[in-house]
Amino acid sequence: MHDAFYFIWVDDFILQFATLLILITIASFFIYQDFLFNTTYGQKLEIGFLFSLFFLVVILRRNWDVIFSAIILSIFSLFIFIQTVYFRAFGQFGKIVTAFSMRNEAVQTTSSAQEFLKWMDLKFILLPLCFVIAIVYVNKIHTKEYKVFKSVKGYLTLIPLLISMIFISTYYYDIQKSRSTESEFTYYKTDHYIYTVIPTTNAFVDKFGLLAWTIRDFEITLIDPFFSNNKQENKEIETILSSRSKENVISEYSSIFKDKQLFLIEAESLNNFAIDPVLTPNLYRLYSNGMKMRNYNSPLLYGSTSDAELMVNTSLYPTNDGYVTFHKYYDAVFPVTLANTFNAVGYRSIASHNNYGEFYNRNIVLPNMGYIFYDCIDMGFETQMIGDAEFLETLTWIMVEKEKLLSFWISFDAHQPYSIEDLKEEMLPYLDEVQKAYPDLPLNEQVYLAKNMDLDRGIGYLLEVYTYSNRIDDLVIMIYGDHQPKGAFLNPEEYTTYCDAKAMDLETCLNTPFIIWNNDAFVGENNTVSNPTDIPITIYDLFGLDYDHQKVLGHSVFDPNYQGFYFDANGTVKTNDFTYNSLTDVIELNNTSLVMDEANLKALEYQNEVTILRKIIENDYFSTLIP
Repeated sequence: MHDAFYFIWVDDFILQFATLLILITIASFFIYQDFLFNTTYGQKLEIGFLFSLFFLVVILRRNWDVIFSAIILSIFSLFIFIQTVYFRAFGQFGKIVTAFSMRNEAVQTTSSAQEFLKWMDLKFILLPLCFVIAIVYVNKIHTKEYKVFKSVKGYLTLIPLLISMIFISTYYYDIQKSRSTESEFTYYKTDHYIYTVIPTTNAFVDKFGLLAWTIRDFEITLIDPFFSNNKQENKEIETILSSRSKENVISEYSSIFKDKQLFLIEAESLNNFAIDPVLTPNLYRLYSNGMKMRNYNSPLLYGSTSDAELMVNTSLYPTNDGYVTFHKYYDAVFPVTLANTFNAVGYRSIASHNNYGEFYNRNIVLPNMGYIFYDCIDMGFETQMIGDAEFLETLTWIMVEKEKLLSFWISFDAHQPYSIEDLKEEMLPYLDEVQKAYPDLPLNEQVYLAKNMDLDRGIGYLLEVYTYSNRIDDLVIMIYGDHQPKGAFLNPEEYTTYCDAKAMDLETCLNTPFIIWNNDAFVGENNTVSNPTDIPITIYDLFGLDYDHQKVLGHSVFDPNYQGFYFDANGTVKTNDFTYNSLTDVIELNNTSLVMDEANLKALEYQNEVTILRKIIENDYFSTLIP
């Protein structure tokens, strides 16, 4: 018989069944203990998956079962390996479309990805290897042929399929059953809400397991789009946006910078720890003699740096469908952008970056937002990836010649990796200074600080040129970190002593800064909880610019009525009154006049608003408003 499928003898079946159970035990407890059987849901789905695999193995003819097992298990192990590395870098789990969306960036940042690999990751090849060896071993055993009816063989073969169907159907039944609730607030706490809405990938994996996330991710990518209701979502978006005030905020600092020049710096991976009076004196001058936002932070989302750029330039949230917004939605309608708002009052708006302009589609997206965009080649350099200090010297002379100018610069040097092999030769003297100042700091963090010193020297040069040109009073510098450094400060509690020496609590110390500076004349601190969407609205307030309030999401941090807001990929929601962690379901009250039930309801409201408002760009909502 040469047909593709055949029924096995009883001895072979029993031997394969026993071999599979042994391998499941080994894999569960020694190889994939962090990913399998972590919850009741995980147990049911993963057992169902493994018995489905077993059913397909036993009905395939010999050699086909080996090939099938090798392919399926290799893909499974590769997936877990990629998710492990992604989690180390981003603190969340990735989506299928993200991997394809960022393939070009991944190729250009291979050394960065390698920094997140560890020798222990070799364990991920053990399961497919062991399984294939076991199948080959079983196939070589010649057992006695017992006379059994063909129907009996068929029934034996169906046993693993039946077991699989029972466990998988129970898995989905339990999720659906959890939907029963008496109130919206209770539903927000249910497993069905986490499964369908997916407030965060971490919350999903924590509840259902990594295998469940793989299956759900395929559903999101291939099935959910057929059942989406854009009209209903757009109605909800309209309701939220229409509730915003139409009037300009009047704060104590409104129009204080009217007609001045703005230099807005998106500092790659900059956190407050890197602002040091000895190592980075120019950054420290901006921080200590400027207006610092004590409770600002930039979340690390799927689009990484580009998502921070999007929020700061449009005051909108990036999409949450796994695609990098700058890649898939580069031609979406952005009705209010920073550049266009300044252009409307006679400014010239330029954007620049000392890396490839094609990276994150910046050469397309930023001009669409109203900027004239320059990468290194456009600036006259012979190559890309020029150091921050060298690039900023050229940019300085372009800026100082202009009067009404908005200059938006995305720095580059402090990007990971933070290994000494990837440190440019001209930065090695910086590393020596860091090691003298922080001899006990891990090498990764020492390299990170050395890279930020190059940014600091470039800022120092700019301040000197503007001072000698008598333009310093006209210059407003705003600097914010795009996200926390990936691959550094992975164990925050180790840096408590260092942060105490900087007179900062640990959270503030490792968060990203937002600083506003104008020749040491705009000094103070603001304690409003804030996020990148608040930066452009704060700028409009300080520069006295008009904009459409119902087409943005942020607020001025100086608005006395703003209660503050921050969210991240882990489901954290912060306001001036409370902090909510969706992973632990814990609320910490900062306002003693706020009762816990009220904080719970507000947390629900914010979670739901973030979920629907991240659909604005995905649905291209603003294009529907164009007559």
